[in-house]
Amino acid sequence: MDDTPLRRVIRRLPGGRRLLPHHVEPPVAWQGPPGAPKVLIEEYDSALREAMAAALESAGYQTAACPGPGRHGEGSCPVVEGGGCRAVDAADVVIHVLASHDHGINEVRKAIQHHDPDLSIAVMAPAAAAARHPDLVDGTHVWTGPLSSQGVVNAVDEALAAAQAPGPR
Repeated sequence: MDDTPLRRVIRRLPGGRRLLPHHVEPPVAWQGPPGAPKVLIEEYDSALREAMAAALESAGYQTAACPGPGRHGEGSCPVVEGGGCRAVDAADVVIHVLASHDHGINEVRKAIQHHDPDLSIAVMAPAAAAARHPDLVDGTHVWTGPLSSQGVVNAVDEALAAAQAPGPR
């Protein structure tokens, strides 16, 4: 479905994401149990991306992965460019590891927040790094626990629970 100006306005309204029909065609790359919550993994390191996907799929999630702008052969991120992204639109959670030096992935996170304010974003970060860079984690669910298979699953579980809780986030 096209990312029309009306859809962008509705997505920005409180609770607007839930008002839109979800007729989004998921990307071919979704893996995991059909009907399970969808997690988009934004991570440039292929080994870490694959390990995160394996842990999440074992925990019952569907996953799709994006290495970030300029790293997937398609140039810039369509969300950063002001367009839509089928993977973002289909995701229930986006997860990435905080890399304060990676301006591209930080730009993607900000663009996703602007594109879909209701979409839950989980950022895995050491507590000290999150405290040093509050602008990079603002509006996200920050996981300061271990960067491990169980930590990835816990971060997504908590981000989903927070997104489904009543009231403002």
